[in-house]
Amino acid sequence: MDSITPRGKRALNKEANRDAILEAAQDVFAELSFGGSSVRDIIARTGLASGTFYNYFRSKEEIFCALLEEMGAELRSGLQELPGQYPGCIAHARSCFEVYYRCILRNRGLYLVLRRNMGTVRSQVEMQGTLFGFSFFIKDIEAAVSHGGLSDAENRRITAASLGLALEVGDELLQQESPDIFGAASFSAEFLIGGIMMIKNLSQSKQANQIKIA
Repeated sequence: MDSITPRGKRALNKEANRDAILEAAQDVFAELSFGGSSVRDIIARTGLASGTFYNYFRSKEEIFCALLEEMGAELRSGLQELPGQYPGCIAHARSCFEVYYRCILRNRGLYLVLRRNMGTVRSQVEMQGTLFGFSFFIKDIEAAVSHGGLSDAENRRITAASLGLALEVGDELLQQESPDIFGAASFSAEFLIGGIMMIKNLSQSKQANQIKIA
């Protein structure tokens, strides 16, 4: 005997329809790109009626945001599970990078869609005023590398460099037959922290020289 209530069946059907739309959109964006695709392309891939589609999303922009949030939510969850204390900033940064790299490997297809459509990702980020779950990655990296003594401009550049490093090393990691996640995370953390320490030392040297000249 079927124990699922009518309301439960409707909820399951609603969830299945939404999942079907997101899966179809991911395939369409991967094949045609965000700019080269339309809602009609996505609807055709789902087999659902257009009226059913619009019960869930009003535009392809909304679908793209949902895909971005889907991966961001997993990344956010992973970062929130990290310990609050680390023996040093390199260990903290390494853990952040490791969570990120594991996330993109688990979501390879979706990640490649997002990477192929980075212009759209950036525009959605600016429009929403948030990086969704990715903002947690940035904040954790900022916490890991915060040494003080750097200007606001330098800190903003470090944040941008952190994200760029994660994206590029992540791309390289996806091409490996046996991805070395720990190695990639360790390299990223040491490269980033080492660079920041060098910047800080150079800044302190400049200040010392200015004091001597004065």
